[in-house]
Amino acid sequence: MVSNLEYQSPIGKSDHCVVRFDFNCFTVLKHRGRSRKLYHKGDFTSLNKEMKDIDWRELLAIDSEDFDINTCWSKFHSKIKELEEKYIPTSQPKGNKKDRKYPVDKKALEMIRKKHALARKATRTGKDKDRQEYNRHRNKVKHHMRKLQRNFECDLASKAKGNPKAIWNYINSKSKTRIRIGDLKINPSDPKSEKTDKDGEKAEILASFFSSVFTQEPDGPLPEFQDREIKEAMENLYITLEDIDKILKKLKVDKSPGMDKIHPRFLKETMSTICVPLQLIFNCSLQIQEIPEEWKKAQISAIYKKGDKSQAGNYRPVSLTSTVCKVMESIVREHIIKHMKNNDLFSDKQYGFISGRSTTLQLLEVLDKWTEAIDKGYEIDCVYMDYQKAFDTVPHKRLLQKMKAYGVIGPIHGWVKSFLSDRRQVVMVNGENSSWKDVTSGIPQGSVLGPLLFVLFINDLPNTVKSDTYLFADDTKIFKIITTPEDSNTLQEDLNTLNTWSDNWLLRFHPEKCKVMYIGKKSDREPQYYLKDTVLQQAEDEKDIGVIIDRNLSFDKHISEKVNKANSMFALLRRTFRYMDCKTFVPLYKTLVRTHLDFASSVWAPYKQKHIEQIEAVQRRATKQLPGMKELSYPERLRKLKLPTLSYRRIRGDMIEVFKILTGKYDKDASHCLKLWKDMAVRSSERGHNMKLYLQRAKSQIRRNTFAIRTVQTWNGLPDSVVSATTLNTFKNRLDKYWSNQNIMYDDFKAKIVGGNVTDINIKEDDESSIEVPEGAWSGNQL
Repeated sequence: MVSNLEYQSPIGKSDHCVVRFDFNCFTVLKHRGRSRKLYHKGDFTSLNKEMKDIDWRELLAIDSEDFDINTCWSKFHSKIKELEEKYIPTSQPKGNKKDRKYPVDKKALEMIRKKHALARKATRTGKDKDRQEYNRHRNKVKHHMRKLQRNFECDLASKAKGNPKAIWNYINSKSKTRIRIGDLKINPSDPKSEKTDKDGEKAEILASFFSSVFTQEPDGPLPEFQDREIKEAMENLYITLEDIDKILKKLKVDKSPGMDKIHPRFLKETMSTICVPLQLIFNCSLQIQEIPEEWKKAQISAIYKKGDKSQAGNYRPVSLTSTVCKVMESIVREHIIKHMKNNDLFSDKQYGFISGRSTTLQLLEVLDKWTEAIDKGYEIDCVYMDYQKAFDTVPHKRLLQKMKAYGVIGPIHGWVKSFLSDRRQVVMVNGENSSWKDVTSGIPQGSVLGPLLFVLFINDLPNTVKSDTYLFADDTKIFKIITTPEDSNTLQEDLNTLNTWSDNWLLRFHPEKCKVMYIGKKSDREPQYYLKDTVLQQAEDEKDIGVIIDRNLSFDKHISEKVNKANSMFALLRRTFRYMDCKTFVPLYKTLVRTHLDFASSVWAPYKQKHIEQIEAVQRRATKQLPGMKELSYPERLRKLKLPTLSYRRIRGDMIEVFKILTGKYDKDASHCLKLWKDMAVRSSERGHNMKLYLQRAKSQIRRNTFAIRTVQTWNGLPDSVVSATTLNTFKNRLDKYWSNQNIMYDDFKAKIVGGNVTDINIKEDDESSIEVPEGAWSGNQL
């Protein structure tokens, strides 16, 4: 509720400083509601029956000699809207109806009306009998309303995993603040500029800023980009009814429609019949390599990132585009990805928006290299690169040139060119629109095809340097293991190379936001690195695709942040849900609280007792606040709620990551941290399964507790019936069944799982020395 906190000088002779802050309150404006389509009450049976009888080929004039894609789309769009008016009811705008936070049934409304009547009667007569009758009925109404709210919250919680949006709507309905775009400076470049609170002016300021960052490609020849070796030429794409049906089944019906106002729920409910006209439109669009003009229009929502909320530059534009266009984008995207994978054209260092790769896998690979270097006594110099408005500044001509070099040619190339060209966008703020702006560069954020196009544009970047470079979309880090003084010079040369690459391809870096971090033991060696004659700022820690990495790889700050976030989320749920019982708590906790402590836990899994207890305290405190749980011990509470300890969750998460790496659920070209016995040409025991891991040697505590080493004996001890599972869900079920009798699943004590058995380990807090473990147990210290 409070932001922009400032401490100012005391007034007069006072020794108390003046505190200045903005209080984020909101007012409820009196206005009539808007009419909207009630798709959940639509007669889709009759609608589908009528659509089935339409001759779409004739209606859309597909075989006409003067066929035009815009005319074709206009006829389709008009017919859809005509059917909507006929079969989809419309809600009538109402006056200032009380905004109820939970639904009220007819019985409750009748009881409320009777309560008001009894209140008027008691006030008019003043008799004690009438007052007592009113009191009795008032209590009945209160009891019934509480029952409705309890049932509503319980039902909402039970659907938390499948529909978290409903949870957040309920939370926001009880919030005393509204997170919206605040007052913006009229001139973003002037620090002393006046601010405006008018929505129309704010929309225009944002639209002007978003347009100002677009790249203007200079005239003249494009930079040289060598054609890649293509083993299998790209096949011509013909879109089938099955392709469209597959995408429509996955549509989320709670999403907003684009500028064409065709709702995702309408498409999903009519997918048995609407696939026919969509197939005609999509294939014609591919054949003539053009898309309708309405697909090129986008409504921009400004999403706040960080910094001063009055600065337009601290907002990110997210495009709301046509849902029908997104369906076709999905099909084109899969076709391009198939071509790139068939020819091994994706860089092994790119982990973003490619199936079989993830943030966790990239961090595991990077940390494996870093801890191995630290174990040998080396240091690592890592530079985190930052682009200036990366997605908005991609130059279209250069992107299309690279796509052609990767073998993306023919109708697909022409279709993508039409998709990117002549686009327009409008910014909306609280119902007020800005003027239309032309989009001359960049990729629409919020589109389906956009992320893949960006990956293609920077796919060659790691090949231009000698140092290790890892990408996750536009998140780029480059590092060098320092073994000799010349290695620092090599990293600086690579930064110069990246600067040249940036100038050639017009994707600019932001030198002031690029940071360097020296990882490993502290030493006097801290060289300065430059980018465009700017000295890079040194960082003690940096947020790396969701995980805070510090120079000692201790993850102190990351664990503290995640614990605070989880505690804050549980407190928010406690304030929102009035009737928080065990049945309501479990799904809410799993969906909104525990996920913060589970994300990438294989990367930052703690081995110090203070961190383990700090994390477990979140669940211990949350379960204790439930009704009837205060007197029970922590293990008893967990057994009653069927919630395993967070320590067990991390061990289980490790095994899941190992399974995904070894069985090809992850891309094998991008995962190298684990080594099998059979691949190391080392004879292993004949007992157990044939997917045993090789235990690498380690000296330092950090290396011994890294993922590639701490998981070895736990994995090797699993039976063949578990590791031979064919699917990920089967593996999870078999693993949980195999470990179901382990005390660590519910008991909070110093123990670990080794081959299905619990082994006690004595640990001293903050002990960085070697840890003695029982003979035959794994040398790690995962709890």
